[in-house]
Amino acid sequence: MLDHAKSVGGFIVNVVYNRPTESPFATITVRVPSNKLDQVLAYYRSLAIKVTNENLVGTDVTEQYVNINSRLATLNKTKAIFDELLGKTESIDQILRVQREIINLQTQIDSLIGQQKALEENAAFARLTINLSTDKLSLPYTPGIINSGRM
Repeated sequence: MLDHAKSVGGFIVNVVYNRPTESPFATITVRVPSNKLDQVLAYYRSLAIKVTNENLVGTDVTEQYVNINSRLATLNKTKAIFDELLGKTESIDQILRVQREIINLQTQIDSLIGQQKALEENAAFARLTINLSTDKLSLPYTPGIINSGRM
C-alpha cells in the first residue's frame, strides 16, 4: 500500500494507522505527480470498504512564478551593470564595494532561483490525504432518524 505513491513517482508525507489489528482504518497523505492523481485515487479507493474523507490540495503558483521571473530579470540586468562597472573601477575601495554589491545581487538571484524551483515542484505534485476504512466496524456510526409517523 505504501509503495504505490513511490511507484508512480511520488512520496509519502504521513501515514496514521488506527487499530491495525481490529477494525482498521488509516489516514494517508501522499504527494504524487498531478498527472497520476486519478490513478492514485482509484488505487487507494480500491483498498477500502469506504473512503470516509478525501482532501486534495493543489496550488496555483502562476502569479508568484511570473513575479519571480520579473525580479530575476531586474537583478540580472543590475548585476550585469555592476560586472561592467567592476572592469572600469581603479581603486581598491571601489572594487571592494562593487564586488560586495555583485555578491549581494548574486545571493538574491540564487535565492529566487531556489524559490522558482520549489514552486515548479509544488505545481508538479498534488497532495492527497485520504481516510480509508477496511472494516465495516471502523466506519463512523451515525444513528438514523426513526420515522414514527408523528408530526
